[in-house]
Amino acid sequence: MAASPLVAQVPVVPLPAPDPTIYIGHYTLADSTGTNSMPLRVYEEEGALLGQLRTNTPSRLVSLGSHTFQPADAPDFRLVFSTEGDRARAVTVTGPGLTLRGVRDGEAADPSQGGALYEAVMRADSALFDASYAACDTARVNALLTDDVEFYHDLTGARRGAEVRADFAHLAQNCPRAKGVRRQLVPGSVHVYALPGFGAVEMGEHRFVERGASAVVAARFVHVWRETKDGWRAARLVSFDHHTSPLP
Repeated sequence: MAASPLVAQVPVVPLPAPDPTIYIGHYTLADSTGTNSMPLRVYEEEGALLGQLRTNTPSRLVSLGSHTFQPADAPDFRLVFSTEGDRARAVTVTGPGLTLRGVRDGEAADPSQGGALYEAVMRADSALFDASYAACDTARVNALLTDDVEFYHDLTGARRGAEVRADFAHLAQNCPRAKGVRRQLVPGSVHVYALPGFGAVEMGEHRFVERGASAVVAARFVHVWRETKDGWRAARLVSFDHHTSPLP
């Protein structure tokens, strides 16, 4: 059966109740014969709960109550989570002629793309880019940076401390959201590795999509995150290999 009803692009809206962290994680789905297996990732980004089958474009999940969600673009489909305590353990996906069941992955096939550390860093990543590209809130951005933050960019060079904060303030004044620009992670590209005693390093690819444009600006990135008592803070930001590419 085609999985397309779960993978269409939809607008991002505020997270519905209940607490989305109950559902966040990786699941392996299969039909009754076990021959139609596929991975499902449930995660939070820019204030929305999203579901992503395989590496396709994510879909916003709308809460219907009782641990049941509907893909925003597919009203005939449902995701029903089975919970134990404060954590979903399994999910059933139903739709016209389709029933898939799966359990939460005990360990991701690639540990750098799943698990508690990965999800924590992905939430920090989402918070940073939501503050800088959507909310355009300088105070929120500054709260997510270390005092000694450094930013290395293949087009503009090296910036440190107050220079980085000034650059983010300038970005907020020319709010990307107001120009129809949004940042997207390239599905399946992000890997997170622990840095014992410090935090984690995140590596991946992202693109910046402008409303009405026929191409996107794409780049690779490395973010070094420091874990503090107040949460995760970006300590080193590296952005490189900037290039334009056709809309995906």
